[in-house]
Amino acid sequence: MARTEAQRALVRDLSSVDIERAIALITRLKELHRQGNWDAALSLYQDLRRTLSEIRGSLPTNLDEFRDKINGAVPQVTTMEDQVSRAEHESTRLEDAPELSAILNAIQQDLETLQTIVTFPDGNGGN
Repeated sequence: MARTEAQRALVRDLSSVDIERAIALITRLKELHRQGNWDAALSLYQDLRRTLSEIRGSLPTNLDEFRDKINGAVPQVTTMEDQVSRAEHESTRLEDAPELSAILNAIQQDLETLQTIVTFPDGNGGN
């Protein structure tokens, strides 16, 4: 029983670190989108996809709703990367930048909700 609880705590800690990393990547991407810094943004998309995949892989089965959300987020991030890559390659302004930020905001909101659940699985917020 103590071993199982220790394993759960380790998964919580690892998941929480990955979630924090994904949120930080999203925050940075939104900033780079606003600046039109496509080259720097492109360097972060692969890290974000990998981090989302790690989060998805570490989620316990009782969080299938979030696994589904992350499954949907990964292809969205790939599509954003393709759009940004075209804008960077063509040296053009990306007209969909506000839409990209809206997608990133939605992913971030899901991650923040998940972070609360992973960090405080008993639902009491640490109180």
